[in-house]
Amino acid sequence: MISISIAPTCSGINLAERPSRRRRAGALLLDACIHSAAFLVSLVIVYLHLATVYYLITGRDPEFNRFSESVAGNLFAHAVSLFLAFTYFIAFEAIYGATPGKWLLGMHVFKSDGRRCDTRAAAVRALCLFFIDGLLLGMVAYLSMQPPLYQRVGDRIAKTVVVKQREHPSPPPPFWCFLVAAVIYLIITNIAVFIVVLAWTI
Repeated sequence: MISISIAPTCSGINLAERPSRRRRAGALLLDACIHSAAFLVSLVIVYLHLATVYYLITGRDPEFNRFSESVAGNLFAHAVSLFLAFTYFIAFEAIYGATPGKWLLGMHVFKSDGRRCDTRAAAVRALCLFFIDGLLLGMVAYLSMQPPLYQRVGDRIAKTVVVKQREHPSPPPPFWCFLVAAVIYLIITNIAVFIVVLAWTI
């Protein structure tokens, strides 16, 4: 007698094959690189523009002030960087359902009931990523991702699941949503970097 194995499902999501821990870790690494590169490029561009304007007005090159060398100044910059990291994950996952890293590796985030990821779920996932799942170099996330859904702590609290692109339980957002998320993220990044540079030089 031939037995037929039917994969379990969750709101139309095929649970037979989830994105591996390695693939999800790779997406996170890509996202970290992309966010860091965007931050550094914005920092250089904003500083060059401010330096040019400052030189045209005063005839001198700007100099970093004491605040930039103080503990408070460095904590301020790190706080802004952390805020932008939250913005990165929330903007892309809430608007498009996938960060650039996830998109490049063929993954999307959906609610466990099959609906698209919303702003609240994206915010919960981001908070848990930085304060729970990311602890011990990501070991908390690795150990918490158990079959069949392979949800990290943030997924469980936000009631989301990461799926492969071919397993979409509902039509994914159009690609222009990805571009909108990118524009919003870059605008916020440049504004935040402008504030940091201004605080460090004036």
